[in-house]
Amino acid sequence: MSETDVRKIFSKNLNRLMRLNNKKQIDLMNDLKLSSSTLSNWCTGLKMPRMDKIQMLADYFGVLKSDLIEDKTLSEEPVQINPLTGKKMTKRELSQYEKVMNEATLMFNNEDVSEEDKEKLMMALNDMFWKAKQKNKEKYVKSHK
Repeated sequence: MSETDVRKIFSKNLNRLMRLNNKKQIDLMNDLKLSSSTLSNWCTGLKMPRMDKIQMLADYFGVLKSDLIEDKTLSEEPVQINPLTGKKMTKRELSQYEKVMNEATLMFNNEDVSEEDKEKLMMALNDMFWKAKQKNKEKYVKSHK
């Protein structure tokens, strides 16, 4: 298994644990005293943390290190539904959605923003993401008729 494969597995598992525990990057940054660039690199699979940081993350989520570094599915993962179609999200949709929403949380690295305002902005970003997906789909369908 290549180093790239290991990083992808780790980032997939980290993002899944964050989703299952309703945690955003900003939460981990604050709770674990991590920089935004470090966490972003881990979440996107650009870099792999050292074993001590993997243990710290495992302790934080209450899982084993193997749950972060091995390619296995966590059985309690909820099905993600595409709000436009009402069907299960494709891997591509889920990946795009996670990337957009995780990167958006980095905007909140400012203590002057209230939790209520953060939540409103995240809901607006969520709506914009799905509306953009719908417009792109409509544009694609029209151009291929």
